[in-house]
Order: sequence, then structure tokens, then C-alpha cells
Amino acid sequence: MAENIMDYQTMLAYMEARKAAWEQAIVSLKAAIAVDTSGEVPLGSLSTGSPSMEPVELPRGAFLNKSLPAAIKLYLSAIRKKQTTAQITSALKEGGVETTASNFETVVVGALHRLKIAKEVLRFKDGWGFADYYPDHIRKAISEDKKPSRKKAKKAVKGKAQAKKEPEKKVKAQVVPITKSAGLVQRIESTLKADKGRSFTPAEIAKIFEVDVRTATMTLGRMAAKGRIEKAGNGTYWAGAEKIQNAG
Repeated sequence: MAENIMDYQTMLAYMEARKAAWEQAIVSLKAAIAVDTSGEVPLGSLSTGSPSMEPVELPRGAFLNKSLPAAIKLYLSAIRKKQTTAQITSALKEGGVETTASNFETVVVGALHRLKIAKEVLRFKDGWGFADYYPDHIRKAISEDKKPSRKKAKKAVKGKAQAKKEPEKKVKAQVVPITKSAGLVQRIESTLKADKGRSFTPAEIAKIFEVDVRTATMTLGRMAAKGRIEKAGNGTYWAGAEKIQNAG
């Protein structure tokens, strides 16, 4: 019986080692395909050994003709370590990413948050990381880091009930003054122009820039009223055909 247990443990250790090797091979293949658009990747370039976190040097012009999210993923997969927003912005500019935005870093922040929502990158306190390089338990911990606990959720429900009883007092305490969202206008406008043709709901804008949904809704409404952006029939907002043409 003891001998059978040892055989199972040996088999399990072998299978886990092969799993780690294949996962690293998949990550290496993704990075190789991102660089070589021909789709012909030599097998010798793939790593099937132990995962390595040594950075991979990208060829000159690796970011040319790539969308901003694709360029960000390629850079983080190659650098293989956490990077700040400023470092990512600088690397993309040096790598050949072209932009007409007055504040390119703001556009990069918007793209990073969309990639975070899609679970393709992770946001840490000291920077951003490529999600595929982190084990499942770290990805789960990062994604659940901002989810409210049951106690906090109960307090929120209780607070909403009290707000209904005392509407004037509670509502005034929760409303964010419009003056605080002045910088938000330029950031929203740059993001909408950069993501040509796509429309956003107020909830999506609020999540990207980490502001209250009411603040995002009021800011978008004021921008549409002034002609800076356009409101679609389904309640979403986009840059508008004229703005896209001017931005391009």
C-alpha cells in the first residue's frame, strides 16, 4: 500500500512539472506571435523548461501598427515585471506608438483599466503586471481586493435605507461637487477620441476613472450639451464622427 502511494506521488510531481512547462511554452508562444506577424515561429524560440522571468528584448518597431492595448500587453509580457504607468507610457513612446493626444499618459491609463477589467493585466500597489505570469491565487486575490466584505455591504444597504428616510441630509453628503470633476472632462475626451468609434456608458466611464457614477453621468451630460462629445440613442457616449476625423 505504501509503495502505491509513493508511485502516485511521483506521478503527481511529474505531471505538475510538465504542466508548468507547458504553461510557460504557451506564454512564450503568445509573445512570439505578437512580435512575428507572419505567424511562423521557430520551435527553438519556445521555452519548455522552468518559467523564467528574465526580460525579453523586443525588436525595433515591435509596437508599430498595433493597437494601444495590444502594445501594452506585448510590452508587459516582454519586460516580465511590474511597471508603473509612467514607465509603460515612456516605453510605448520609445517603441514607436504614435498618438495625437495632448496627454498620452491619460489615454494609457484608460487602456490599462480596460485591460484590467478584461483580466489581461493586474494592478498592484507598485505597478501593473501581465496577468498570465501570475498564479491563479494571486489573480483571484487581486480581483477580489476591492470587493466589499459582507459587513461593508450590510452597512451600505443600511446607509441607503437611512438615506431614504433622510433624503436631503444624506444626498447632499454623497453628491460630489462638479468643480472636482473639471480635470475629468479632458481625460474622458482623450479616451473617447483614442478609442475611435466605441461608445461608453456612464458606468463604464465611472469604473475606468474610479469616480462616482453620478459624477460621470453629470460630466458626460455637460460635455454632450457643449458639443464636446455626442450622446447615442441607447444612452451611451462617444467622440462623434467629426471629433474622430479631427483626432485622426
